[in-house]
Amino acid sequence: MTSATATDSTAFDITDWLGEWESFEHYIDSGDATIQQTWEADEQAVLANPKMALMAARGIKTFWSMACSTTSPENIIHIGY
Repeated sequence: MTSATATDSTAFDITDWLGEWESFEHYIDSGDATIQQTWEADEQAVLANPKMALMAARGIKTFWSMACSTTSPENIIHIGY
């Protein structure tokens, strides 16, 4: 059995991450109907699982907007805005 280590050159290739990216934060407040339906379905799935329901207690979008914030006191600009 082989496991990848920090020194394994095949474990991570920075070039896989090159290119244009869109911030996840953009999707939290999206007005797109498909995105909204996805959030609603996600919230229902989380609430249906007793081990995860607390995560969505104030809404799944609220959870993710707090968990995925790209801002801090030192960096007040949202990535992707």
